[in-house]
Amino acid sequence: MKKVLAIDVDDVLADSTVFWHGEVNRRTGAKLELDHWLVPGEYSRYYERVWEKHGIGHLISIDHIDEYMKQDQSQIKATPAATKVLKKLAERYELVIVTARNRNQEAATRKWLDKVYPGLVERIYFTRDPVSQAVRSKGEICAEIGASWLIDDFPGHCKDALANGVKPILYGQYGWHVDIPEGVVRCKKWQDIESYFDEQEA
Repeated sequence: MKKVLAIDVDDVLADSTVFWHGEVNRRTGAKLELDHWLVPGEYSRYYERVWEKHGIGHLISIDHIDEYMKQDQSQIKATPAATKVLKKLAERYELVIVTARNRNQEAATRKWLDKVYPGLVERIYFTRDPVSQAVRSKGEICAEIGASWLIDDFPGHCKDALANGVKPILYGQYGWHVDIPEGVVRCKKWQDIESYFDEQEA
């Protein structure tokens, strides 16, 4: 039986923030560069703080993002090198999605995954239950489904994975990478993830 590898979507599989760099500029007329989005700070309200810092907070909101994401995600690209590495990992591990995306984005999320990563992921778990609306943490979900690892871009989810006996891999280089707990593996690129799992098999 293959070990289970849980993976987040936004800013791990999907190059979401890079997409919103351009989309926010297009919608607001701003000229924010990549460095403008690397302001160190907590994950909660991160986008809003970036927009407020650069004087465009009144022109764009998270509601605009949510509205787009629940209808059409086709313009969002796969994170560089993710497809190649996932195909390799799928030979050895069962790949599942564990996401904190709004549940109203489920249909568009599944459509995007089927298009960008066809046949690589079968199971998708959302942190909010569609019936009871109860919210479970990613660590709890990973423990429940028997996942051995969680790849995520948010230090808080990595901390929660640790608390539930799941090995966390913190992906990427983002401004919200602060207060990273001990025991978290850092992988800035998908090639680093590939190397990490190659070592697990050595």
